[in-house]
Amino acid sequence: MINNEYDSSFRSVKFLYKRVTDILENQFQLDNFFCPDLGEVSFEDLNVERTVNILMFGSFVRSFFELGNWPFKSIRIWVLSHSVKGFLVNEFCLDDKSISVIPRNLILDGIDSPDIDWKENLDLIYAGRLNEAKNIECLIHTVHSLQMKYDLNVKLTLLGDFDPQEKVYVEYKKRAQFKVEVIRLIESLNWKQAPRILPFLEQDEWTKKEYVNPVFISLSTNIFEDYGVSVQQALNAGWPVIVSGWGGHLDITQDHYQVPYSLITAFDESAYRGEQIASYLLEAKKIRHIIDREFYLADTVEMIEINKMKHRAVKRYGAAAFSIMRSEWNELFFSKEGIQFIERYRKSFTQKEALCHDVLIVSDYYNNKDLFPDVLAFLDKAIQKSIEEKKGLLIFSYIELCSKEVWEKIMKSQRVYLGIRDVKNKLNTSYNKLCELFEEKDIVVLDVGK
Repeated sequence: MINNEYDSSFRSVKFLYKRVTDILENQFQLDNFFCPDLGEVSFEDLNVERTVNILMFGSFVRSFFELGNWPFKSIRIWVLSHSVKGFLVNEFCLDDKSISVIPRNLILDGIDSPDIDWKENLDLIYAGRLNEAKNIECLIHTVHSLQMKYDLNVKLTLLGDFDPQEKVYVEYKKRAQFKVEVIRLIESLNWKQAPRILPFLEQDEWTKKEYVNPVFISLSTNIFEDYGVSVQQALNAGWPVIVSGWGGHLDITQDHYQVPYSLITAFDESAYRGEQIASYLLEAKKIRHIIDREFYLADTVEMIEINKMKHRAVKRYGAAAFSIMRSEWNELFFSKEGIQFIERYRKSFTQKEALCHDVLIVSDYYNNKDLFPDVLAFLDKAIQKSIEEKKGLLIFSYIELCSKEVWEKIMKSQRVYLGIRDVKNKLNTSYNKLCELFEEKDIVVLDVGK
C-alpha cells in the first residue's frame, strides 16, 4: 500500500486511479473498485459479496500474493500494460481473458510531435522519481556525451524528488545516499551547461513551463514501470519523447524514440554507457508500437482459484517467495529460483530487439572489489569495443548462469567476454558449454589482474 508521506509515486498512482475508475464507470458501468497500491477504499465502500474490480498498478506482483488476505469471493483484474498482463498470465497461469489492459490512449491521449533536430538548442526534460531504478546516472552520462563528445547544445533538467529505491540488477553495492552520488557525479564532470535538479510540479503543470525545444527522456528500467504518467503527459503536450524499451513504454502508440534495453542495463554504470546511448540516439529513428488487441471486460476469477495459483507459485519459488512478497527484490539474487524469477520478469518487460549484442560475464566484484584491481580496465575494454561496433552489451554475473533465460541471451550474442580470474576453473562446466556454442575467436578472456 502506498502512502504519500513515504512514497513519492503516490501522486501518479492517485492520478491513474482517478482516470481508470472514470473509464470503467463510463464505458462499462462498473463500480466496486479496489486498488492495493492506494488503499483509499475502505471495506465499508466495498461490497465483498459482489465481484470486486482489482486495479493492479506498479506493485502488481506483491498485490497478487496479497489477494488471499482480502475477504473477496470473486475478482476481475485490470492492469495498465500488456507487459504486466503477459507476466501474470505466464507466471501465475491466470487465464488470458481474466485480465484486461486499460489502453494508454484512454487514460491520456498523445498527439503527433516533431522529429528531434540535434543541431538545435534542446531542453532534455526528465520528470519523476529520482532513484537508481530510473537510471539517472546513466541519463547524466548520456547528456554529458551529447554535450562534450558530440558538441551539441543540449541541457538536462531533472524534475523530481530523490527516493531510496534501489534498482534490481545483480548484486548489492555499498553506496552513499543516492542524492549525494548524483550531485557528486554532476560536479565531477566538465559541462557546457550542468544539469539542473528542480522539485517536481503538479501533474498538469510541469509541461507548461518555458523550455527551448523540449524533449522528454526517460531511461527507466524500474520494475514497477507499468505505465509512465510523465511520458504520456509529454506526448499529450506534443513533445518528442525518448524512452527505454521497457514495461509500459512498449504500449506507447504515438511515434517516439526507443532506446533498447540492452543499451541501458549494465553491471556497472559508466561514462561509456552514456557514450553508447548518445551515439545510438543520434542515428535513431522514430518507432510506433501497433497494439492490435481488443479492449474487453475481463472474466471474473474466484478467490479460491487465485489462492491455488499463489500456492503453486510459492512451491515453485521456495524461500525466494518471501522476498517477492516483501518487495525485497535484490534478495532474489541469493537463490537460483529467485534469479530465474527475475529473468522471466525481464523477459516479459522487454521485447525482442533487432540490435545485436555481446555478452560480458564477470565475478561478484561488487562484494569483492579488492580481488579485482583491474576491474574497470576489463569493463571499459569490452564496453568500448561494443560502442565502436554499435552493438549492445549484456553484462551478467557468473551466479546468473543458473538461469535458462540468461543462456538464451548468451546463445544469441555474437561474442562472449569473460572477466573472471582463473576463468576455466571457476566456470568449469559453463566454460565448456561456451566452447561448444562459440568459435574460439568469439570467446575473449579478459585480463583481470593477479
